[in-house]
Amino acid sequence: GTPTPTPTPTATPVLNLVAGASGTTTGAASVTTNGWTATANDTIGVFVELASTSVTVSSVNDKLGNTYALAAAQTGTNGRVELWYSIGIKGGSANTVTVNFSGSVKAAARGEEFGGIPTSARLQQTASNAGASVGTIATTSTLTTTGAPSYLLAGIGWDSAAAASATQGGFTRIGQISNGDSSATVSYLYANQASAGSYGTGVTLST
Repeated sequence: GTPTPTPTPTATPVLNLVAGASGTTTGAASVTTNGWTATANDTIGVFVELASTSVTVSSVNDKLGNTYALAAAQTGTNGRVELWYSIGIKGGSANTVTVNFSGSVKAAARGEEFGGIPTSARLQQTASNAGASVGTIATTSTLTTTGAPSYLLAGIGWDSAAAASATQGGFTRIGQISNGDSSATVSYLYANQASAGSYGTGVTLST
């Protein structure tokens, strides 16, 4: 008889490398992460919290010449969070990511590199939400995927030094970073969902 071929497993995103990040407390028109060696064909997510409701991220670039696009942004009561990304990146040593702003602003920014996401992947859907206070749960809204697997990134920002814990929705919370005076904090999360469905996440903020 004819042998049955063995299916090829679907690649799952693995956190390969971490890009360091910097924050500014005095206000600046851009912020640049420290350097790391980037692996070709990976994906970089850039998570930004701005201590302003009027200043925005005007562009994101890196030393290797990768192209970044805005995935989603949300303005809250005292700040704004943005998530940018680049899929199928060029690899190389001493890469740094620079986040450029539309004006001088206090901000925190973080770059994270993910492996296992196909270079053919494209942004399909986004969801955002605003409104949480210390001691409550800060959540994204929910999006419904139509295909699988789905590679999900989430950025949650707030305007204090409150620590995040108790991640919801099956996401992995990688960490959080604040600028020097804690006027801007961003937490960065990811998930790989093997089936289509409705997904969202959130974190509990400490008092």
